[in-house]
Amino acid sequence: MFISMDFGTSFSQIATINFDSPILLHPPNDYGTPTSFYYDSINGVLIGTEALNAGQGEKTANLLNNFKLNLKNSFTADGRTFESKEIVAEIYKALLHKANRIASVKGINPSVEGAVLTVPVKFGIQERTLLKNAAEMASNSSCVTAILDEPVAAAIYYFHKTLNTERTILVYDMGGGTCDVAIVKTAKNSPEYFEVIDADNVEIGGKDFDEVLSRHILEALKTDYRIDCENNVAVKEKIRRAAIDVKINLSNGFYDTYTARIEINGTLCNVKIPINVFEEITSDLMDETLDCLENLYNKNSAKYKIDEIICVGGSSNMPQVKNKIEKRFPNTKVSVHYPENSVVFGAAIFSNIIQGKKDKTPLHLSNKTAFSYGLRCEKTETKEKFISNLIKKESNLPAECTKNFFAANAKGKDTVTVDYNIYESQMVDNEFDFIEDKLRHVGVLTVTHKAKNKGRVNMKVSFKLTTDELLEVKVVDENNKEMSSTFTISPL
Repeated sequence: MFISMDFGTSFSQIATINFDSPILLHPPNDYGTPTSFYYDSINGVLIGTEALNAGQGEKTANLLNNFKLNLKNSFTADGRTFESKEIVAEIYKALLHKANRIASVKGINPSVEGAVLTVPVKFGIQERTLLKNAAEMASNSSCVTAILDEPVAAAIYYFHKTLNTERTILVYDMGGGTCDVAIVKTAKNSPEYFEVIDADNVEIGGKDFDEVLSRHILEALKTDYRIDCENNVAVKEKIRRAAIDVKINLSNGFYDTYTARIEINGTLCNVKIPINVFEEITSDLMDETLDCLENLYNKNSAKYKIDEIICVGGSSNMPQVKNKIEKRFPNTKVSVHYPENSVVFGAAIFSNIIQGKKDKTPLHLSNKTAFSYGLRCEKTETKEKFISNLIKKESNLPAECTKNFFAANAKGKDTVTVDYNIYESQMVDNEFDFIEDKLRHVGVLTVTHKAKNKGRVNMKVSFKLTTDELLEVKVVDENNKEMSSTFTISPL
């Protein structure tokens, strides 16, 4: 089977196509697997609901949540340290285990032939590579066939059946950790059926709404019960979970008021949260995400007429999302349809099509890179360091560029091995001064060449950024003969 995997901040999901329709490969009524990781020396690694259940009370320190937001950090519990790739691999492994069991029950061959991973728009090559390697570690195979930006996956889910009409869609994707916005154009008569025009994001998601609501509950406990839990990590975790429960139930349309119930030292504390209070205390967060959406709209409005706004991501279930977007864009259709599943379903459709399982409507994508990629160089006379950009931000993918450089030389040696540092940035100049706080080091290009006693060694460096936004690097000499080189991506 061909699958899609959505590694989310709060929940992770896996899906496939069955009888031409996308389905979740989770137990019935299971929203997804909580992206929670737990470890202790007795129980070992636990994932999802099991992790949440184990990580209570004094074991709260053994529980890791929301780690998608900072993949460069490791996690230590009971004397054992886990790197991000290991943790993500364990999440994927748990997803695949569930998927195999559900697929077998549904009569689907559980063997994974290919997988599409979804990622936020602003994930760079380090995050994308980490997720790809983790997925392949979990499955013990090179199963990843594509990496798809989340808003693009959502657009595919919404519009893959209606490509006969050209549309320009504004995607509002609020997940657990970030809010990604993108303008995606669909047109069957175009070389690319799904073309990403522009994209942006703001680091606000469901967990920020949970945090504000948790703070509200914490203050209510002080006022109503004279209980101060400010420094009690275990109780604050209880409050966080109660806040999530309140948010979910206020978002399902059945409640105008929902009660947070927290047991503290034998006392059951009840805090009622009316939906208007929830929306009031989180209005600043909501407005900031809408500002990002409106800025992207205004930036492109002269050239593109937005036909529809689609709301995706689990946090888009909150009623205030659609209501406030409709107020800001009164003349544009706003759609919310299974927002929690649209990304993973769109990726499943894409996976099925690119593997040739459905030949009626092939999908073609055109995306733009969110970053520039360049090589750190040094001026011969002044020794000043600067960046020479090879691939610039907003280049159409796949993007490729070759530049000539003079390699470092050393007299008296047969061969010279030199490391060249590669950086990711938002800079679009051909060359610019090396200012470290504007750059992100993403890898090292190691080149070995024959030394010259006289003259400089010429080399041509080629960068290729694939449609998955993974970087490939190649080096040839002045005669176009490939030189000995390796490109190593730096760990986060």
